[in-house]
Amino acid sequence: MKLDYETSDSFRRHVLGLLDQRASDVTDLRLDCRELELIDSMGLSALLAIHRITSAAGITLHLDNRPDRLQRMLEITGTDEHLTRPAASQHTTETTTPAVERQAGRPRH
Repeated sequence: MKLDYETSDSFRRHVLGLLDQRASDVTDLRLDCRELELIDSMGLSALLAIHRITSAAGITLHLDNRPDRLQRMLEITGTDEHLTRPAASQHTTETTTPAVERQAGRPRH
């Protein structure tokens, strides 16, 4: 999977659309990054946009199974801690969004 100039806008819209549908029962959003083969500045921008929305809604964003290329980008840009810290109003119940994991090629069982 690529998260770049060509794919980042549709990815962001897809994830935010899923959150709109389930916003009342989502406390944690887990993005499985295992199959991420490429990320550029537009992909990082999409993750930051998703983080802004989830954080404002009290939803904690998790970037699970980060490949080295993503981890390096987060560290170089100084966004690692920003993107992975808990939401301001963290809830105790964790809910995942299986459709987001399916989007990344990992069906939820």
